[in-house]
Amino acid sequence: SRGETLIWTTTSLHSMQYIGGDFVFGFRELGQKCGAASRRAMVVFDGKAVWMGRNGFWMYDGYVQPIPSAVADYVFGSINRTQMSKVYAEVRSAFGEVWFFYPSGRSEECNRYVVFNYRDGFMYIGRLARTAGVDQGIFDSPISAGPAGVLYQHEVGTSYLDPDGVELVPAAESGPVEIADGDSVLVGTNVIPDENTLGGVAITLYSSLTPTDEERTYGPFTPRSITNVRINGRQARVAIRQIEDGWRFGTLRMEVQPGGRR
Repeated sequence: SRGETLIWTTTSLHSMQYIGGDFVFGFRELGQKCGAASRRAMVVFDGKAVWMGRNGFWMYDGYVQPIPSAVADYVFGSINRTQMSKVYAEVRSAFGEVWFFYPSGRSEECNRYVVFNYRDGFMYIGRLARTAGVDQGIFDSPISAGPAGVLYQHEVGTSYLDPDGVELVPAAESGPVEIADGDSVLVGTNVIPDENTLGGVAITLYSSLTPTDEERTYGPFTPRSITNVRINGRQARVAIRQIEDGWRFGTLRMEVQPGGRR
């Protein structure tokens, strides 16, 4: 890193700095209970380090600090700890992201990922089998390897085939968002996309009165300047799915009115 070499253990982070003379170095402990999940679970870039620990995510930019994550329970509740040594991280500098690939369930190879967007400060999750990778630089695009030894060029084109040769359709879902802190049942009448929502994409909305209730489904809808919907509940989430390639998706606004307490 900047002026120091970082050394991780399974429980802590240390700094090694050159003091002078014939190979004289000083060592100091930077943090405890923040060790790395594996020997490849960290990346260092732009003077900072980001890594996956055994129970959380961490950053060092002069000080060790945990990275708040709404998906940590999902990741560390499903990770295969007997294969945790295979966790690896890579930077996707074009998008300001750090990707962590990890084995879940009974998988002996990395089959899921969690992404930390360090520019905007959020995380998202997905399923993809990768065992090693490198950011763009020498190559024009990121290159990653799959468990079967196949090399993949990422961020190129708009289609993807799974290992069985079936084409996958790009899609994304949000987590549940409480409406008015969950105190009132609100009725949504219209969805208004922003100027970044363009092209062939379908929007589906889901709502429920409590976190344990079965969700109601609304849609799919094709977004227009004002898209008429009728959704009610204490919490809601949104899903988008590709209809035609060449689309992008921005921030939704929803017109709501109170539906009363229940």
